[in-house]
Amino acid sequence: MGNAVNGILRQVLGIEGCEIINVEQSEGNALLVHVETPRPMIRCPYCGGANVTMRGKTRRVLKTTPYGETPVRIVAHSHRMHCKDCGRTPQEQFAFCAPRKRHTTLLRRQAARDAGSMTIQDAALRNGLRWHAVRDELREESAAYRQGVDLRGVRRIAIDEVWVKRRTFITVVMDLDTKRVLHAGMGRGGEALTGFWAAVEAQVAPIETVSIDMSGAYISSIQRHCPWAQIVFDRFHLSKLCGQALDELRKAQWRKVKAQPMAERRWVTSIQYPLLRNRERNPLTAKERRKLKQLFAHHPTIHQAYEANSAFREISKQPTVALAEEAFDRWLEMAKGVKADCYQKLVRAMVRYRAGIVAYCKHRVSSGPLEGLNNKIRKLLHMAYGYRDMDFLMLRIMSINRGKYG
Repeated sequence: MGNAVNGILRQVLGIEGCEIINVEQSEGNALLVHVETPRPMIRCPYCGGANVTMRGKTRRVLKTTPYGETPVRIVAHSHRMHCKDCGRTPQEQFAFCAPRKRHTTLLRRQAARDAGSMTIQDAALRNGLRWHAVRDELREESAAYRQGVDLRGVRRIAIDEVWVKRRTFITVVMDLDTKRVLHAGMGRGGEALTGFWAAVEAQVAPIETVSIDMSGAYISSIQRHCPWAQIVFDRFHLSKLCGQALDELRKAQWRKVKAQPMAERRWVTSIQYPLLRNRERNPLTAKERRKLKQLFAHHPTIHQAYEANSAFREISKQPTVALAEEAFDRWLEMAKGVKADCYQKLVRAMVRYRAGIVAYCKHRVSSGPLEGLNNKIRKLLHMAYGYRDMDFLMLRIMSINRGKYG
C-alpha cells in the first residue's frame, strides 16, 4: 500500500502512530485493517522506557466507525514485552482505544455525537456499543468541558432556573454574547450559584450585566458576590407580572358580578385573551375591539389597568435611561389611580425593581436566549424519559450548546 494512501487511512481511522500492514475483507463482508506499532516506537506503558524485549504478540479485534455501509474492524497486533528498566512484563497499549475495550475511541465519540439528536440507548444500538459506554463518553467529554470553561471574557450573563421534576430545579448561567452555558447547579436559590461565584473570583471575570427575573434569592446572591454588576430585570417577566395583575383584576370583577343576571356579567366573560394579548404582535380583530370597548364602559377600573399596562410597555422602548425614568414616572402616576389591591401590590413591587427596569434601556439584555435554552433542556429530558443521575444531567446541560458555540 502506498505511503500516501496509508497515511490518509491512518488519519481517517484515527490510528496515527501505527503502521497498516494489511487490509482484507472477512467472510461477513467486514473490512479488516491490520495494524501494529513499528518496533522503534514501542515503549513500556509503565515507565515509558524503550529498553524492552519482545515476548510475542496477541491480536485485538476492535470495532470502529464504518466505511459507508461496510463495517470496519481494526485488528491490532499487540506486543507483549519485557522492560529491562522497570522489570515488568506488560502488554502493549494503543492510543486509539482504551485498555480492555473492544471498540476504538473514535467510535465512542461518534456515538456521543449521535446522542445529541437521539437517546443514548439508540445511539449505542446504532454504533454497536453498550449503553454505559456512550454514557461514560458523554460524561468524560462534558466534565472536561466544564473544567475548561473560561470566564475571563464574560461580560453579560443571564441566570434562570429550569424545572426538572416535581420540586427539583437546576439553576443555569448563560453567556449572552456567545450563548455558552457557564454553570449549572442544583436548586433555585443562591446556593446553586456558589460554584459559579467561586470561578468568577478565581478567574477575575469582568461581569458587567446580569439579566434575571425578580427572584429575591438571585438578587441577594448577585449583590453579595458581584456587587459591581448591573442587574437588569427581564422585560418579558415584567410584562408577565403586569398581565397577571390585570387578569387578577378581571377575575375579581367576575366574582363580584357572577351572581347577577347574564345581561350584567356577559361583559367579563370570554374576554381574557383579547384583554391580555400583545396588540403590537397580534392585532385585535374588530369584534375583539368592540368587546373590549363594552368591557371598559361597564368596568372602568379594568380600563385604567389596561392603559397602565400599555404605558408600562413604553418604558423599554425608550432610547436612554433618562427618558425611561420619565416613562416610569408616567406609568406610576397612572398605576396609582387603579383602585384595586392586586394592582397596587404590583405597583409596590415595580417601585422596588425600578433601577433594574430602567437599566434595560442602557444595556439592552434579556433572558430570552436562556429561555430558548430551556426548550432544549426539556427536549433533552423528553428524549431520555427523565434522569435519575442529576450530576450527569447538569453535565449534559453544560455542553448542550458546545457544538454550535463552543
